[in-house]
Formats: sequence, C-alpha cells, structure tokens
Amino acid sequence: MRKKLRELKKCMVFLLEEAKKNGLTNIAKQTIHNIALISNLEKNASVSGEDVKEILQFYAKNPPFALFMADVKGLRQINNQYGRKYGDLLIASAQEFLQYSFRSYSSSRPSDVVLRYGEKADEFLAIAESTNERQARIIQARLNHNISNWIIQPLNIPLNLHVGYSIYNPEMTIEHLLENADREMRKNKGKL
Repeated sequence: MRKKLRELKKCMVFLLEEAKKNGLTNIAKQTIHNIALISNLEKNASVSGEDVKEILQFYAKNPPFALFMADVKGLRQINNQYGRKYGDLLIASAQEFLQYSFRSYSSSRPSDVVLRYGEKADEFLAIAESTNERQARIIQARLNHNISNWIIQPLNIPLNLHVGYSIYNPEMTIEHLLENADREMRKNKGKL
C-alpha cells in the first residue's frame, strides 16, 4: 500500500504541475489537498521540501496568504518514555488539532491546507489562503485558545506546539517565507 501511495503522490505532483501550466486553479487546489491527504495516509510520511516549494509557488500567484509552521514539543520524550506507538499518537493528535483549528476558523475557505513537513517527524505547515496580518493574528489566537483544551488520550497529557507564521508578499522568495515562519515559530517556543 505504501508503494501505491507514493506512486499516487507522484501522479498528484505531476497533475499539480500540469494544472499550474494551464491555469486550472480549482484543479490545482484540489490536487494540493490530495497531496496532503496522501501524505497523511502514509505512516510517518511528510511532504518534501521541494513539494512544499511547488505548493507555495502556486499560492504565491494569488496573495495574500499566511504560512503557519508548527513544531510538536515533547515527541522525543514521549517516544523514549512510552514508545513510538504513543509518539505516533502525539503526531496524529497534533495534526488533528491543526486541521480542526483551521477548519473552525475557515470553514468558508476549504482551500486552507495542513501538511506534515520536513525531515523531522514533528513539524507541520498550514497554508491559510486569502489571509492578511490581522487575520493571521486571529488564527494564532484561536490556536492558543483551542490548544488549552486539547488532551492526548490515553496519556492524559496536553498537546504542546510551537507555532509561528509569515505573511507572503510578492517581493519575498518562497525560501524567505519559510525562513520567516520558522524564525517566528522558534521565537514563540513555550507560548502555546
């Protein structure tokens, strides 16, 4: 199954490239969601840095948008103390929390997407389309509010995330956008 999911993801990346070339915005957005879904189905899978850059290049054509970056706190400790099964539960809970939080903010904007990201197993990206600085602060406040009640069962421990965001503007590169979100995430360590 894992091999089939990887092949399907490659097809989705190809479809995204073709949709972008031909100006098929709705197909491209659906393809991005399919890539995220496939990545979520693959155990311990994340979207590669190159795929993320492709996705962000697509969103850069229609600014503004906000890129949120989240880091799960305590994964290594959970893995060491309880085992990988519970570490996987922590990651799944973090992803569920982020999807819930973005859906509850943007139910009218289904194009917002949450992706597991990078080489480390404990990072996520969320792309909030049509989001300016004021709206991003509202999303951040909602994350702060929602996480206070998010308990990981059966461990009975609270979820702890470091979250930062960056607003894209056409003068910045995608690399700069990722660096800004990462810097803000690290600056906010311990605030969520």
